[in-house]
Amino acid sequence: MKPLTIIFIFLISIILHSCSTEDPLPTIGENSFVASMDGKRFLAENWVHFPGGTQYGLLAYVRDNSWEISVSNTSGKIIYFYINNVFDPDAYLIEEGVSRLGPNPAETPTSVVIRNRSLDLLFLSVPQPEPEYIRITRVQGDSILIGEFDKITLTDPENPNNKTILTDGKININTNTLNQPEP
Repeated sequence: MKPLTIIFIFLISIILHSCSTEDPLPTIGENSFVASMDGKRFLAENWVHFPGGTQYGLLAYVRDNSWEISVSNTSGKIIYFYINNVFDPDAYLIEEGVSRLGPNPAETPTSVVIRNRSLDLLFLSVPQPEPEYIRITRVQGDSILIGEFDKITLTDPENPNNKTILTDGKININTNTLNQPEP
């Protein structure tokens, strides 16, 4: 084989590899969240609000076996998951999200809301013709919650034609170690 042919094949293989789709979502460890938002990876990550003021990218509150999980990163968007009455691993139907701030997770239907950092409502879940679920695969009281979802459709309450789609989501929470310094 001629050297020019070998170089050409090598260059074509590099170009084809660089054009491949995004890597699959990683396997996640304790206290992590990963999903795709409109086809782009959305990971929970801490960010600095002001010098010396770290804002945690993943927070969880549990009350009466109902979970509120907030996920943020440097994108300026915060995703709130409300998962109501979690006693056992199961599929939890996504219902209509609530637009008010600060709802008690125990009084909130299983739903998802996206806000920006100034807490303006951007998108909320609404029932879909094809039901959407968060599958909880492990729960241990108010300390451990592990789950996933395939797809969650959210709608702009001021423009129902404007939607955002969350896909391929994985949640892994341990409230005993969440946002604690490494030993």
